[in-house]
Amino acid sequence: MVRSAQSILQIVRETKASVGAGPVRGTMAFGSLRTGANSLVPKSLATLRAGYPDLHFRLRVGMSEELMSEVVSGQLDAALVADHVAVPSSLRWTPVMTEPLIVLTPPGTGGLSIEALIRTVPYVRYRTQVPLARQIDTEIARLGVSPRQVVSVNTMPAVVGCVQAGLGFAIVPQVALQDMVTASLDWFPFGSPPIHRRLGVVQRVTSRREEVLVALVAALTYHGRPRDNHD
Repeated sequence: MVRSAQSILQIVRETKASVGAGPVRGTMAFGSLRTGANSLVPKSLATLRAGYPDLHFRLRVGMSEELMSEVVSGQLDAALVADHVAVPSSLRWTPVMTEPLIVLTPPGTGGLSIEALIRTVPYVRYRTQVPLARQIDTEIARLGVSPRQVVSVNTMPAVVGCVQAGLGFAIVPQVALQDMVTASLDWFPFGSPPIHRRLGVVQRVTSRREEVLVALVAALTYHGRPRDNHD
């Protein structure tokens, strides 16, 4: 009953918003997985704001599964989530970027292969219940070599920080390096062939923010374009 009531209220809100012309106003509630919230989403919202000065933003950071649930219930207008998560039939998925997983190495270890790193350098593990962490653990296990884990942390900026401090190497999505001071660090693609993950925007099939979301997807695609090493 609660879900039905929320759906009815959402339809009423979207119907009211669609009546009449004029500037786009109100608040757009957007969700983002944590790795996208550091730089990619803020830059994209800033780009969007130039075209919609009367629109306000509310950014919700969380895990892909919970963000999609909040889009379904109407708490969020849309969300940036990762693949490897089942998208409900009531939502539409629009991919915005494909990024490689990379091996981030601490100072003084450049040139070592992933096998050599696992044998000789401590491993900084991204430990959280998200598909990315499970994907990394699975690929590490396939190498058949057990890493010497020195620390496990549950946020990607902390993982990068540990590598910068020289605690060990880590495997991270390339988006985690955006706007971070990593000039002293080397990295190379993880996996053979290189392993990638996709990020995309999920939204309801019919949304009152369709025009804005089209512009936001374009901004995310632009800011998520591939970068050169140490760019």
